[in-house]
Amino acid sequence: MNVIAIDPGMEGAMARLAHGRCSVSDLPVIDTGLDKYLDGRGIYDRLLNWVPVGEVGILIVEDVRVRAQGNGGRAMNTMHSQTSLMRSRGIIEGVASVARLPITWVTPQKWKRHFGLKRDTDDEKTNVTKEKSRQMALQLFPSMTMALARKMDQNRAEALLIARWGQATQT
Repeated sequence: MNVIAIDPGMEGAMARLAHGRCSVSDLPVIDTGLDKYLDGRGIYDRLLNWVPVGEVGILIVEDVRVRAQGNGGRAMNTMHSQTSLMRSRGIIEGVASVARLPITWVTPQKWKRHFGLKRDTDDEKTNVTKEKSRQMALQLFPSMTMALARKMDQNRAEALLIARWGQATQT
Protein backbone atom coordinates (compact mmCIF):
# COMPACT_ATOMS: atom_id res chain seq x y z
CA MET A 1 0.00 0.00 0.00
CA ASN A 2 1.27 3.43 -0.96
CA VAL A 3 0.65 6.08 1.67
CA ILE A 4 1.17 9.58 0.32
CA ALA A 5 1.08 12.63 2.59
CA ILE A 6 1.06 16.32 1.76
CA ASP A 7 2.00 19.15 4.07
CA PRO A 8 0.49 21.97 1.96
CA GLY A 9 1.86 25.43 1.36
CA MET A 10 4.38 27.29 -0.73
CA GLU A 11 7.16 25.68 1.30
CA GLY A 12 5.25 22.43 1.76
CA ALA A 13 6.33 18.91 1.03
CA MET A 14 5.00 15.50 0.14
CA ALA A 15 6.12 12.07 1.31
CA ARG A 16 5.51 8.45 0.36
CA LEU A 17 5.71 5.33 2.49
CA ALA A 18 5.45 2.04 0.59
CA HIS A 19 6.97 -1.41 0.61
CA GLY A 20 9.25 -0.58 3.56
CA ARG A 21 10.73 2.46 1.81
CA CYS A 22 10.12 6.18 2.04
CA SER A 23 10.51 9.15 -0.28
CA VAL A 24 10.09 12.85 0.28
CA SER A 25 10.14 15.95 -1.90
CA ASP A 26 9.28 19.60 -1.71
CA LEU A 27 6.00 20.58 -3.33
CA PRO A 28 6.61 21.96 -6.82
CA VAL A 29 5.85 25.67 -7.12
CA ILE A 30 5.35 27.94 -10.12
CA ASP A 31 6.85 31.40 -9.66
CA THR A 32 5.79 33.90 -12.32
CA GLY A 33 7.75 36.72 -10.73
CA LEU A 34 4.48 38.36 -9.71
CA ASP A 35 2.79 35.37 -8.12
CA LYS A 36 3.66 31.97 -6.66
CA TYR A 37 1.36 28.96 -6.53
CA LEU A 38 1.53 25.20 -6.36
CA ASP A 39 2.31 23.40 -9.62
CA GLY A 40 -0.66 21.06 -9.96
CA ARG A 41 0.89 19.21 -12.90
CA GLY A 42 4.08 18.66 -10.93
CA ILE A 43 2.13 17.24 -8.00
CA TYR A 44 0.11 15.03 -10.36
CA ASP A 45 3.26 13.69 -12.04
CA ARG A 46 4.78 12.88 -8.63
CA LEU A 47 1.58 11.07 -7.57
CA LEU A 48 1.59 8.99 -10.76
CA ASN A 49 5.24 8.14 -10.20
CA TRP A 50 4.65 7.18 -6.57
CA VAL A 51 1.36 5.31 -7.12
CA PRO A 52 1.71 3.47 -10.44
CA VAL A 53 -1.40 2.38 -12.30
CA GLY A 54 -2.76 -0.78 -10.73
CA GLU A 55 -1.36 -0.08 -7.27
CA VAL A 56 -3.44 1.07 -4.33
CA GLY A 57 -2.72 4.40 -2.70
CA ILE A 58 -4.17 6.63 -0.04
CA LEU A 59 -3.61 10.35 0.22
CA ILE A 60 -3.39 12.07 3.61
CA VAL A 61 -3.38 15.88 3.56
CA GLU A 62 -2.93 18.21 6.50
CA ASP A 63 -6.22 20.01 6.99
CA VAL A 64 -4.98 23.58 7.18
CA ARG A 65 -7.52 26.30 7.74
CA VAL A 66 -7.53 30.06 7.66
CA ARG A 67 -7.39 31.71 11.02
CA ALA A 68 -9.56 34.78 11.00
CA GLN A 69 -9.34 37.77 13.27
CA GLY A 70 -10.68 37.17 16.76
CA ASN A 71 -8.93 33.83 17.09
CA GLY A 72 -8.75 33.95 20.86
CA GLY A 73 -5.78 36.30 20.76
CA ARG A 74 -3.69 33.81 18.75
CA ALA A 75 -1.96 34.54 15.47
CA MET A 76 -4.09 35.04 12.41
CA ASN A 77 -3.36 34.68 8.72
CA THR A 78 -3.07 37.79 6.60
CA MET A 79 -5.55 38.13 3.74
CA HIS A 80 -2.76 37.24 1.29
CA SER A 81 -1.76 34.09 3.20
CA GLN A 82 -5.42 33.06 3.55
CA THR A 83 -5.87 33.36 -0.21
CA SER A 84 -2.66 31.41 -0.87
CA LEU A 85 -3.66 28.71 1.60
CA MET A 86 -7.09 28.17 0.07
CA ARG A 87 -5.65 28.28 -3.44
CA SER A 88 -3.14 25.56 -2.47
CA ARG A 89 -5.91 23.48 -0.92
CA GLY A 90 -7.97 23.76 -4.11
CA ILE A 91 -5.04 22.76 -6.31
CA ILE A 92 -4.38 19.69 -4.15
CA GLU A 93 -8.08 18.74 -4.19
CA GLY A 94 -8.20 19.08 -7.98
CA VAL A 95 -5.05 17.02 -8.51
CA ALA A 96 -6.29 14.29 -6.15
CA SER A 97 -9.58 14.17 -8.04
CA VAL A 98 -7.86 13.79 -11.41
CA ALA A 99 -5.52 11.15 -9.95
CA ARG A 100 -8.57 9.39 -8.45
CA LEU A 101 -7.03 9.37 -4.99
CA PRO A 102 -9.50 10.09 -2.20
CA ILE A 103 -8.18 12.50 0.42
CA THR A 104 -8.15 11.82 4.12
CA TRP A 105 -7.83 15.17 5.89
CA VAL A 106 -6.05 15.33 9.24
CA THR A 107 -5.73 18.39 11.44
CA PRO A 108 -2.26 19.33 12.64
CA GLN A 109 -3.46 18.88 16.21
CA LYS A 110 -4.57 15.29 15.56
CA TRP A 111 -1.43 13.94 13.91
CA LYS A 112 0.88 15.87 16.27
CA ARG A 113 -0.99 14.49 19.30
CA HIS A 114 -0.42 10.99 17.88
CA PHE A 115 3.35 11.61 18.09
CA GLY A 116 3.28 13.57 21.35
CA LEU A 117 4.30 16.76 19.56
CA LYS A 118 1.75 19.11 21.08
CA ARG A 119 3.14 22.41 22.27
CA ASP A 120 4.21 22.34 25.91
CA THR A 121 2.95 25.85 26.61
CA ASP A 122 0.79 28.35 24.78
CA ASP A 123 3.71 30.71 24.32
CA GLU A 124 6.06 28.13 22.77
CA LYS A 125 7.05 29.20 19.29
CA THR A 126 5.83 27.27 16.25
CA ASN A 127 9.40 26.85 14.93
CA VAL A 128 10.32 25.00 18.17
CA THR A 129 7.47 22.55 17.57
CA LYS A 130 8.53 22.17 13.92
CA GLU A 131 12.08 21.38 15.00
CA LYS A 132 10.69 18.70 17.33
CA SER A 133 8.90 17.26 14.29
CA ARG A 134 12.14 17.22 12.32
CA GLN A 135 13.98 15.47 15.15
CA MET A 136 11.20 12.88 15.51
CA ALA A 137 11.26 12.19 11.75
CA LEU A 138 15.04 11.73 11.88
CA GLN A 139 14.54 9.10 14.60
CA LEU A 140 11.74 7.29 12.76
CA PHE A 141 13.32 7.52 9.30
CA PRO A 142 17.11 7.28 9.71
CA SER A 143 17.49 6.65 5.97
CA MET A 144 16.19 10.20 5.37
CA THR A 145 19.06 11.94 7.20
CA MET A 146 20.25 13.75 4.08
CA ALA A 147 16.73 14.86 3.07
CA LEU A 148 16.10 16.22 6.59
CA ALA A 149 19.57 17.61 7.31
CA ARG A 150 18.66 21.31 7.31
CA LYS A 151 16.45 23.10 9.82
CA MET A 152 14.39 24.32 6.85
CA ASP A 153 13.53 20.69 6.00
CA GLN A 154 10.87 20.71 8.72
CA ASN A 155 8.04 20.54 6.17
CA ARG A 156 9.56 17.39 4.65
CA ALA A 157 9.73 15.95 8.17
CA GLU A 158 6.11 16.83 8.82
CA ALA A 159 5.01 15.23 5.53
CA LEU A 160 6.80 12.02 6.60
CA LEU A 161 5.11 12.12 10.00
CA ILE A 162 1.70 12.70 8.43
CA ALA A 163 2.33 9.68 6.18
CA ARG A 164 3.32 7.60 9.21
CA TRP A 165 0.13 8.75 10.99
CA GLY A 166 -1.86 7.65 7.92
CA GLN A 167 -0.09 4.32 7.83
CA ALA A 168 -0.86 3.72 11.51
CA THR A 169 -4.49 4.87 11.48
CA GLN A 170 -5.88 4.56 7.96
CA THR A 171 -4.54 1.23 6.63
